[in-house]
Amino acid sequence: MENPRQKWFAFALALLVHGILFAVLVISLGWTPKPEPVNIAPAQIVQATVVDKEKLLAEAAQRRQAEQDALARQQALAQKREAAERQRAEAQRQQQARAEQARRETQEQQALERKQQEEQARLKRLEAERQAKEEAARRQAEAEKKRAEEEKRQAEAEKRRLEEERRRAEAAKRKAEEERKKIEAAKRKAEEERKKAEAARRQQELQERIEAEKNAAQVEAAIARFTDQMKIRVQRYWTLPLGSQDNLEVLLQVEMLPSGEVRNVKIFKSSGDEAFDRSAKAAVYKAAPLPVPSEPAAAKNFLPSFNFKFCSNPSNCK
Repeated sequence: MENPRQKWFAFALALLVHGILFAVLVISLGWTPKPEPVNIAPAQIVQATVVDKEKLLAEAAQRRQAEQDALARQQALAQKREAAERQRAEAQRQQQARAEQARRETQEQQALERKQQEEQARLKRLEAERQAKEEAARRQAEAEKKRAEEEKRQAEAEKRRLEEERRRAEAAKRKAEEERKKIEAAKRKAEEERKKAEAARRQQELQERIEAEKNAAQVEAAIARFTDQMKIRVQRYWTLPLGSQDNLEVLLQVEMLPSGEVRNVKIFKSSGDEAFDRSAKAAVYKAAPLPVPSEPAAAKNFLPSFNFKFCSNPSNCK
């Protein structure tokens, strides 16, 4: 049987052939050379035109005949294919029928074999159930016997366990008493050690306090010694300005390096006499380098800066 694709192909081919013929006809008519008007009689023009048209019509008729012949051949070919397709389908149907018959016979044979196998399995299952019941009864009897033996063994084991627990309890009691005595002894020893450590700590604190007081006294002495030395040294380089009183006091802020060099001197609290204040600052610069305490704790009070009270009358300066 011819499929739709083949039908469409034949139809498209026919349309294409007709289109080509029509185009050739139009082109032939459009490009037909016109006769020259010079020296041509009217009768000859009519004859040429008639001849050309008859020729074109004949060619067109031939082309139509060729198309019809081609279409007839295509139809004959399609009919042959359709007949072949019908034959193939019939052969396939017969083959499927034979296969279906064979399948049914196979299924019937398999069903019979399954039935026989099921019957054999049923008989085997009944025999297995009988044997299982006998085996279960035998095992139950053996289990009862073993259970009785196990109960006897467990009773004897329980008796031994209780005896062992009694011995362990007595041993644990003795061990606990020994541990209690060890703990009490350790507590007494720890208390003695604590008292010794407490006494040593108090002794250490007392010694440290004595050392601290001693160091504090040394630092205070070093500070006082540095202050007196500085006052004497600055007083040596100072001159009372003319017109200034001899009971003036100025508080200076001195910035000093560890070497005793003076970096800067500022008026922290003025005496009210600018000339006296300037003379005190100049005396500090001139007295540099200043004496620095050798004790690090005392030196911290003067580095990097300290306040220095300078008096015009040292005996009245406190």
